[in-house]
Amino acid sequence: MYTRRSPGRLLAIVVVFAAVGAALWNYDVLWRWSAVPRGAAIALDQTRLNLGNGKPNETRTGQITFRNTGTGVLTFQMHASCGCTDVRPLSGSVSAGGVQTVHVSLRLPDNFGSEKSASITIESNDVSHPSMTVVAFATCPAPLVIRPPFVDFGAVSSGELSTITPVVLVEAPAANNPLPCKEVDARLFSPKFAVETLRTSEGKCAIKMRHIMELPPGNHSWTMEVGLKGTTEWMHVPVRIKVEEKVLAVPSTLFVRWNPGMSCYEPVTLLLAERLSQGTSPLTNAQIRRGPPGVKLEELPAGNSRYCAYRVHCGGIPLKRNDELEIVGGQGTAYCKVSIIDVSRTAR
Repeated sequence: MYTRRSPGRLLAIVVVFAAVGAALWNYDVLWRWSAVPRGAAIALDQTRLNLGNGKPNETRTGQITFRNTGTGVLTFQMHASCGCTDVRPLSGSVSAGGVQTVHVSLRLPDNFGSEKSASITIESNDVSHPSMTVVAFATCPAPLVIRPPFVDFGAVSSGELSTITPVVLVEAPAANNPLPCKEVDARLFSPKFAVETLRTSEGKCAIKMRHIMELPPGNHSWTMEVGLKGTTEWMHVPVRIKVEEKVLAVPSTLFVRWNPGMSCYEPVTLLLAERLSQGTSPLTNAQIRRGPPGVKLEELPAGNSRYCAYRVHCGGIPLKRNDELEIVGGQGTAYCKVSIIDVSRTAR
């Protein structure tokens, strides 16, 4: 049965629905308004920037992009952690809703098999994120795999050099791709050593170093370059060696004193031993090959199985400020240098 509703009741229903709809609309507007950050707000697209692979000293480039998701103007400044990195622009401003692109350049090291990274800091007026960091990185892959990456002979005596022949293995980056020796080239810029390529019993390509000339005592270093024939890409392999004097002198510096009553220097004691692969042995019959005039060695009776004692007579000729003795033994191949200091020079 149809019941007729009064106009006043229908109007009340319409007013109620209108009030509910207005409330929901206001809530949606308020929610959306509150979700937008007040003032400037920075949003980064990425925190790591991969600039890819390159060659030694090559400069790799890329871009950092960030947005201003706030309602105010975003001001920013860029800072790089090292001098190998360049960013442009260094500063600026971004309007609300705007996008900023920063160009990044990073220079790779001067050697293969290296990686370079730099931290790029963005400082802005975003109260919530006043400082944000992006790490930019690039790689310089090696065309060859060299094991070991450097050669260190360690400390050896000059007489042992000919017995040491280090070997460096050279492989292609892909382990399942054997490298023919005929394609490998090696050069060492030192007349003291020779290098040659050969194939090991395991079928791998290797570079053998061979000593061909004597080296004086001291620290020596060179660079061996290894690459593929027909290319200009060379990998650098540092080579280091410390050559010790074959004769061990104790002490290595003689302090002598002038005796006014005898008009000569007082004699001092010097211990000499020859370095061997297994310890030391007394050095007998030592001679002075070069030194100040009048200096003589007097060998004393044997008293120790590890060294031989000598008495050094410096005579009556005044020594110079930087005098030294060069002492040889054996067949003349074992030698050492001993400094002599006149401690009474200032008193006379």
